[in-house]
Amino acid sequence: MNRYAVALGLTLLAFSYFSGCTNLIPTQSVPFTLNQSQGTFDVTAGEPTAKSFGVTGFDNGGVTIGRGSMVINPDAITFTPAGTGKRVQNFQGGETIVVTGWIGPVADLETVCETGDEYGPYTVTLDENMQPVAVSPNSISLTQSTIDLLNGGEFSVCLEVVSTVTGQVRIESFTFNLGL
Repeated sequence: MNRYAVALGLTLLAFSYFSGCTNLIPTQSVPFTLNQSQGTFDVTAGEPTAKSFGVTGFDNGGVTIGRGSMVINPDAITFTPAGTGKRVQNFQGGETIVVTGWIGPVADLETVCETGDEYGPYTVTLDENMQPVAVSPNSISLTQSTIDLLNGGEFSVCLEVVSTVTGQVRIESFTFNLGL
């Protein structure tokens, strides 16, 4: 995540809020990019798989976040079904991937999947080419405890993925829409 972009965006958000222009910039989108090990899931149909990781140094630009939401965009997800080559399957579309996230204190990294604030499930619908085309819901409001963790700059994240088809899911990013 580009710290300068986050700092600039949140600074603009604060300026618009304090200058009375809250309708111009009500929230700032802050993408949270996942590296290869954090965002790649080998999935077996119907079986959940989860990964957790800690985040330190989340830069909120010195602005106190007061509200926000977590957004998953279908364009940030790719799916590669197993059985390519000789065993290529015909898909009708409508298969799904379910993503659930949890956010908790960085000290709770080992248990964040059970004890963190839950976001989801987000249901990702795949088309006949096994590409994500929709996410429902695409946005879930953040709890106050998650907002406090973001303001503190340290937290842990758990992502769990369940697919109706065996293969590999790659989640490039999710987004925090943050406001004052």
